Parts: sequence; structure tokens; C-alpha cells
Amino acid sequence: MKYFDSSHPAIVCLLVLFCVTQRGAYCELEDEFEFGGDKTERWTEKTEDGDIEIQIFKNAEECDRKSEDGDVLVVKYQAIMPVSGVEFDNSANRKRPFHFTLGEGRVMKAWEIGLKGMCIGEQRGLTIPPGPLQKGDQGSGAMIPHDDEILTYAFELLAIRDSPPPINMFKEMDADGDNAIQKEEMLAYLKNEGLGGLKDEETVDDVIDNIFEGQDQDGDQTISHAEFGGPKHDEF
Repeated sequence: MKYFDSSHPAIVCLLVLFCVTQRGAYCELEDEFEFGGDKTERWTEKTEDGDIEIQIFKNAEECDRKSEDGDVLVVKYQAIMPVSGVEFDNSANRKRPFHFTLGEGRVMKAWEIGLKGMCIGEQRGLTIPPGPLQKGDQGSGAMIPHDDEILTYAFELLAIRDSPPPINMFKEMDADGDNAIQKEEMLAYLKNEGLGGLKDEETVDDVIDNIFEGQDQDGDQTISHAEFGGPKHDEF
């Protein structure tokens, strides 16, 4: 499975088979950012899937709240492959940060573990081994060039927000209200929300085809409410 680089939570959801981050306001990033300061603390989080190396580059000046499960984290980040030194993702390229709800399994497992207990303004680095720690519980992840590389991320936590109410993506996508999603409706929804960047030769149509292949269980070229794997309510 390929991973996609997108800052919009709805696009992340669709491009990685409905793995969603919660909506919320973005703050703009006007310039490139740099991570600096001395490494004030360093430790290893040992998990059954491998060890995550965590280091703090810069402490927050004040800390009234630390990140915990259920919080919406707004972060800017830079990602490199340390063996080659190649940068493969950077939120500054999109001029806005990334946000997700901690503890929902929507981002890679290493983020879920390594970004707990952060303070606003803190800069923290994660070194992540290949394997399950680079994937989310529901298959999501950042734009990863290979699945056999050690990855290093540097984060700055910009804000912590309370989790917003869940969205009903099925209802938003079902434009004609017939309780089924056609490919055209999914494409229109993607365009309306703003398309994210795609890797390699994959196109939006390829992604939609792959989603339908996995979700359209009865093969009728639509995704019913029962088949839909994304956020929905059970009003039908």
C-alpha cells in the first residue's frame, strides 16, 4: 500500500482507505521552519513492535497542558531518511501544519506513542524503525517512500485542541441522498475538499478504484451505508 502526502483530514481519510483526522482550523505557516536548541532529554520507548528513540530539541517556555489521548494536536514537522539524509516530507511545503486526534489510530503508531506528553512550543524528534510502528491501526501513515527504511521526524507542537464532534462523511459524500455513494460523488467530494498530493503514477481515479474494490462488497459500483468504512452515523 502506498501512502499519500496531504494536509486535509478528509483527503487523508479517503487516500488511505478512510483513515480520518478530525476537522479543525489550520494556522498558516508563512516561512520555512527550523528545529533548533540542544537535545535536553533523550529516551527510548520500547514496544512489542520495536523501539522508538525520542529526543527533545527544545522545551516549552510554559506548559499548562500536556498532550494526551483524545486531544487534537496541531503540529509542523519535517521527515528524513537518516541513512541517506533525504527529506521526504515537510509540512512547511504546504504552508500549513497537520492536525490529528491522538489515540485514534489514524496516524502511524510511533506518532501515537512518541507525541504523548508534549507541551505547546516543544520540539521533539522521533526515530522510528521499519515495520508496524510506521503504520496506523487502520492502515494510515504519512508519505513514506519505502517500508524498509528507518525514519526520523522532527515535530513542533503548535496547539492542543479539544476533539470536535465526529463528522458524517457518508452523508457529506452522498450528494443525491440515495444512501449510496457513486464514484462520481466521491470524486466531487475530493475536489470540493481540496486534493492532496499523490505519489508515483497513482491518480485520484486509481485511489477511488482501490477504495471501491475494498468497500463495494456486493459489486454494484456503489458503496452503501452498511459498506462504508468511514465516519458515519447510523440514522439509516
